[in-house]
Amino acid sequence: MDDRPTPINAIRAIGLIGLASLTLSACQSSHTGSCEDTYTPIPQIQGFDFESPLSGQTVVTEGIVTANYRNRDGEIEGSFIQSQIGDGNPNSSDGLFATDIVEKAGTHVRVSGTVTEHERRLTTIQTDGYKACGSVELPDAEKVQLPLRGRHIESLEAMRVELSGTVKFSDVTRIGSDGEAVVAAGERLFAPTEVAQPGQIAEQVRVANVRRSLTVDDLSDQRYRGQISWWPDADSNLPAIGQPVTDLTGVLDDRRGYRLQLTRPPETRASQPRRIPTVPPVRGNLRVVGFNLLNLFNGDGDGGGFPTTRGARSTSEYERQLAKLVAALKALNADVIALSELENDGSGSNSAVADLQRALNAASGRNYEISQTPAGALGDDEIAVGILYASDTVEQTQPATTLTRGPFSSLNRPALAQTLRHVESGQTFTTIALHLKSKGCGKADGANADQRDGQGCWNASRTQAVTELTRWVEADDTMTPTSTLLIGDFNAYSREDPVLYLADQGYRSLIARRSPQYSYIFRGAAGSLDQAMAGRTLSARLKGAGYWHINADFPAWLDYHEGDKPAGLYQPDPLRSSDHDPIVADFQF
Repeated sequence: MDDRPTPINAIRAIGLIGLASLTLSACQSSHTGSCEDTYTPIPQIQGFDFESPLSGQTVVTEGIVTANYRNRDGEIEGSFIQSQIGDGNPNSSDGLFATDIVEKAGTHVRVSGTVTEHERRLTTIQTDGYKACGSVELPDAEKVQLPLRGRHIESLEAMRVELSGTVKFSDVTRIGSDGEAVVAAGERLFAPTEVAQPGQIAEQVRVANVRRSLTVDDLSDQRYRGQISWWPDADSNLPAIGQPVTDLTGVLDDRRGYRLQLTRPPETRASQPRRIPTVPPVRGNLRVVGFNLLNLFNGDGDGGGFPTTRGARSTSEYERQLAKLVAALKALNADVIALSELENDGSGSNSAVADLQRALNAASGRNYEISQTPAGALGDDEIAVGILYASDTVEQTQPATTLTRGPFSSLNRPALAQTLRHVESGQTFTTIALHLKSKGCGKADGANADQRDGQGCWNASRTQAVTELTRWVEADDTMTPTSTLLIGDFNAYSREDPVLYLADQGYRSLIARRSPQYSYIFRGAAGSLDQAMAGRTLSARLKGAGYWHINADFPAWLDYHEGDKPAGLYQPDPLRSSDHDPIVADFQF
C-alpha cells in the first residue's frame, strides 16, 4: 500500500462508512488493533451536538496529532488529534482531544479509550492505549472569520483553525502570567451594562461580544514561564490594547470556553515598548483621586508577617508593591485620595495606610494626613476603604465618620466620610470613599443571585447600600448632599441600578459619557467599575474628570509579584500598580 497521505481535496466527500475502513499507514498490532483495522471516525465520535453521542463508550479511532497540551505542572496532558479527511459535513467536528499522547505534531496515531466530555465541554478520549503509525501532513486549517455563530464554532472544536482577517487585542491582562489574551473584531469590547440598560439589550451586547471575540492561548497552563511561545519578545515589546494582529493559527480548545491554542507566532505582530500614559493635566485648584490598591497588606507592620491572606507574599514583594503605588500617587499629585482594598488594620503606626502615608510623603514632599476612624478597623472584612488628604490645600472641619449599618454592616465595606475645608477658598465639601460588594456570586441567593440581566450577583445589596448611603448623607448635619462626592469602587457599571439610583437622587456622574469609558477589564470587556458622583453644587465646580489608564490596559506580568519573569521586567513605575485605573476629578474652588 502506498503510505503517502491521500490528498484532502480528493477525499472530502468520503462518508463515515468509508472512513471507518480507511488506513493511512501501517504499524505493528497491539491491544488497540492494527493500523489496517477498522475504527470509529472522529466525526462520528463528535456527532452533531455539543455532547458526543458515544459519551461513556469505549472506542478506537485514528487521527493526526495537531498539537500537544501541557498542564500547569509542565507534564504532558494530552494531544489534539484530527482526521485528515473529515466527513465533509460542516456541522460535525473532525477533531478531538486524547489524553496521554506524547507524539509530535504530524504523527498519525491509533487511539483506544473511553469517550468523555472534559469539564463538560471538550470531547475527549481518556486514552488506555495508542500507537504511532507514521508521519503525515497536517490537516488543512479551517479558515474562519469573526464574528462566529454559536453552532458554527462548536463544529470546529479541536480542529486546526486559521483566523482570517485582522483583529485587535481587547485584553492582555493575562498574557504574561498565563500566555493568553483576548482578540476581537472591530472596536474594543465593553461590558454590556456599561453601554446598555440591564436586561434584553445588555444581553444582546453580551452575545455580540462573544461572537466577535476569541481568547488566544499558548497550549499550556503553566504560570510565569519566563517566555510566551507565541509572543516571544513580550518582555520588551508588549501587545497593546487596540493594536491589530493577523495570521492567528492554532487548535480550537473548549475546556474553559472556546479559545484558540496557538501553534505558531502570528506572522504579523504589532507591539509597542513599555510606555507610561500621560498623567491627566490639572485643570483646577483641587484634585481628588479614587484608587483601588489591589490589596495593600503590610504584614505585621514591622517588615515581617508575610504571607498574609491577600496581597504581597513576602517583604520584598510588599516593597515592590508599595513602590509602584507611590509612583502612581506621586505622579497624580492629588489633594484628596480615596482608597479601597486597604488592609483593614486601622490607621495606627503599623497599619497599611500609615505605611502608604509615610512613603508617599517622603516621595512627594507633601504632607498627607490620614482620615482617622473612631473605631480603628472598619467592619469585619479583611479589606477597607481609607482617605488621605494633603494638609497644605485642605483641612479637617471635624473627624471622619463611618456608615456601618444595614448593607454596610456585612456585604458592603463600611463607607468613610471626611468633610474638608479648601484652605485657599474657605469652602467645604465632603468626600465619601466607597467599595461596594463585588459581582462574584459566592453564597448569593434570592434577589442577590444573578438575575441574568447583566448586573451579576449582589446587585440588590449594592442598590440597598447606595439607598442607605443617600439617607445617611441627608440626615447627617456634618454633610451637605449638594457638596458631597461619592467616589470609589462601586463594582457597578454605568448603566446599572446603583449608579442610576444615585443619578435619580441628584448625584451627577463626573466622567463624560459621550463615549464608553473604562477603569477595569474583565474577560476582555472594559467598563467603569470605579465611579465618581457629586452633588449639584460640587459638580458645578468640576473642571475635568477621567481615568489614568496605567493598569487595565497592561499585562499583570508587569506587577510587583516575583516569580519566573524576564530579568528587568519589574520597574518601580506606575504601570500595573493595580488592576483598576485610578479615577481623577479636578475642581475649581
